[in-house]
Amino acid sequence: MAVEEARPRPTMKDVAALSGVSLKTVSRVVNDEPGVSPELSSRVKAAALQLDYQPNLTASNLRRSDGRS
Repeated sequence: MAVEEARPRPTMKDVAALSGVSLKTVSRVVNDEPGVSPELSSRVKAAALQLDYQPNLTASNLRRSDGRS
């Protein structure tokens, strides 16, 4: 029986690198914020799908409602 190595979870940085955009652009797409062209949004979503990116909800919940950690 072969033991599979655990792959590290893809990050927003990985999605940004694959799609050729900034980390902020990935953040805007993931959070459905305005200001991203449809072409860039499609590129980011395709990269996220290819990497099987899933937002880290634990990290998101660490952020306080006033935007400070």
